[in-house]
Amino acid sequence: DWPLGENPIHAIPSGDYPKTKKPRYVPSNFDFWQLHDWLKARAESGIPPHVQDYTMFMVALHLAARRGEMFRICHDDLDFSREQVRLWTRKRKGGGLEPDWLPMTKELRSILLRWIEVRMAVSGIIDDTLFVNVDKYAFAMPYYGKSFTSRQHAMKRWCKKVGIKSFGFHAIRHFTASTLFHKGYPLAHMQTILRHHSPSTTERYLRSLGLSHVRHALEDGLKRDAQVIPFPETKMAAEG
Repeated sequence: DWPLGENPIHAIPSGDYPKTKKPRYVPSNFDFWQLHDWLKARAESGIPPHVQDYTMFMVALHLAARRGEMFRICHDDLDFSREQVRLWTRKRKGGGLEPDWLPMTKELRSILLRWIEVRMAVSGIIDDTLFVNVDKYAFAMPYYGKSFTSRQHAMKRWCKKVGIKSFGFHAIRHFTASTLFHKGYPLAHMQTILRHHSPSTTERYLRSLGLSHVRHALEDGLKRDAQVIPFPETKMAAEG
């Protein structure tokens, strides 16, 4: 029955003991696109759960969406005429939900429209959220037609079937950021897609991925200054 009352460990301020932080795992290009191709091939069958799995994967990629943000997407958050998607996030001061509109790429638009078409043909779905449980396995039936809350094991299962190192939905957000970084896009673009209010937050985020936002500054700034070499004074110059 120990401890009685409040756990004394919780009374220690988090900054009073050392922490070892490791760079966040970002899947390799090979692993990521291998899983992408497998999910896409399954989705081509038209089977609703498979179409939805691929749609989720691509929403995470194109919008750098956190898992909870994906599961909160409703039909009102999809503006196909303006090609925009609204994500609701709690990752702000105060913890309340705040909306962010993001551009809907043409590829994502096509994928979303296909999923909506497939979903409309599924019976018994009345939930307004975009992603709902459409599996009819015995263990999933109590949740049929209801919106997801976690799906934390889905990515692990998919990675295992493909035979690659396991990564989760949040790692796709890291993959989007690292891909934009390596392709040389400005910090402002990454700040927009990651939806950080401050560029310093984006810089810290990139550092947590093991990426250096100051690489260009180092390459340029640490070059040796050009040395000024005076020409030897000629006889004509001396007489002039």
